Amino acid sequence: MSQQKITKAMLQEYYSDYFDVTPLINIIGLSTFRRREFGFDLGNTFTRNLSFGTPRKLVDYMGNQGVFQAYVGAVYSESPSKQQSIQRLQWESRELVFDIDLDEFDLVRRCDCKGEKTFCEECWTLAQDAMIFLDATMREDFGIEDLVWIFSGRRGVHCWICDDIAKKLDQRQRSAVINYLTLIKEGEKTPHVDMLPKYAKSLKERIFTLLSRSFFLNTAEAELIKLGFKKGDSKKILKRVLTESQFNYKQFIPTYPSIDPLRLAKAIIINRYPRIDRKVTLDTRRLLKIPNSIHGKTGNVCVVINNISNFDPFDVPSIFDKVLSN
Repeated sequence: MSQQKITKAMLQEYYSDYFDVTPLINIIGLSTFRRREFGFDLGNTFTRNLSFGTPRKLVDYMGNQGVFQAYVGAVYSESPSKQQSIQRLQWESRELVFDIDLDEFDLVRRCDCKGEKTFCEECWTLAQDAMIFLDATMREDFGIEDLVWIFSGRRGVHCWICDDIAKKLDQRQRSAVINYLTLIKEGEKTPHVDMLPKYAKSLKERIFTLLSRSFFLNTAEAELIKLGFKKGDSKKILKRVLTESQFNYKQFIPTYPSIDPLRLAKAIIINRYPRIDRKVTLDTRRLLKIPNSIHGKTGNVCVVINNISNFDPFDVPSIFDKVLSN
């Protein structure tokens, strides 16, 4: 992450000359654009309850102001404004969103990255696993078709679920979705997993299929022994997961009859399962970063992730690449 200072002049140049609003329009569409709320960090103040008649007017505002952070919110019955704030308007819709931030994994990260100390190649695999797992779960268990992943520009990702049925979910319904997905109970020192609910059969199979490979690749032999594996098993397991493109747990489990599958599942969940910021999902008026906008602290572009497995967060463009290289 760059330590160079981001100036308002640089932001004005980026949004005037390089910013592409197309990814945002592809996500939220044009039909309700004028009734969308927008918010901005202007450097010394934060403003929201703004709306724009056209995408061009939005881009012009961002370029003229040189905004440090740019956000988009929900759709309301009328265009939000300072005179007509969202508290006075009827809420109509908002994409179902998930926020995954790597600082939520601090209790299980084995590297030196903690809290706001960004991330490394090792712990980025936690975000990658979370995206792969949630993407499959939302498509297979909920029938979702229109799903977009966005790199936050710092140490996390945002998932936008844009199916019409998802946009209309109220807070209670969003709570039901997040409850279905939540298997970890975070303690102050130790996260734990209660008995897996009966409805979690498909989740359990997906846990083994999609997360067990990463678990074995990133777990020390001493930890595997605590789960009942014998000394020396880790080398055999590592060789197996490295040679199989998709780990076949149905063939793997019978190979180790002394292992309790439920205990192993809980260990995989605690160490590799997605940790979703519940507050973000439940807040139907939440503002989320605009795709292709600049993260005001890192200078990185909040890019769309087109391929989860191949996405490299260390190779994303930044404002410094765009502005200072020309």
